[in-house]
Amino acid sequence: KQGPSGLAMALRCFLLLGTAALAAATCSRESVAKFRSLDVQRSFDDALMAGLWFEQSYLDAMQVGSTCQTLNFSLPEPSGDLKSDFNVRYGQQPFSILETYEPLDGKGMYRKSVQIPFGLPGGHLIGLTTAIVDVKMDAGGGYDAV
Repeated sequence: KQGPSGLAMALRCFLLLGTAALAAATCSRESVAKFRSLDVQRSFDDALMAGLWFEQSYLDAMQVGSTCQTLNFSLPEPSGDLKSDFNVRYGQQPFSILETYEPLDGKGMYRKSVQIPFGLPGGHLIGLTTAIVDVKMDAGGGYDAV
């Protein structure tokens, strides 16, 4: 089965921007922050996000029909930003974007923006208020689930 054409992928990028702009306009920091667990509010450590994560669940219309969703986080930059390569497959066609999570006031609170593929501009202009909702620790003191 063949994946989407370049035009279809570009259209998805434009739809992503439109959806992100609408979400950014309607989600306040306070409305998103309230979803964080007490553990996240008190002791979230973004350095424990480094590594490869497999997405198990999502509420994202842009991912309908996609498979193999992964996020590969690097250690936090000196600015505090987290960077993640987000990868999915649509049929046999891979699709990737670079996500940047800029820290906001409060543990586990970020402004998420993206670097859009195909050289399309504007991904950094739209920021989604994003919260880490909960974490589960593994036996070694790292995160087992986020």
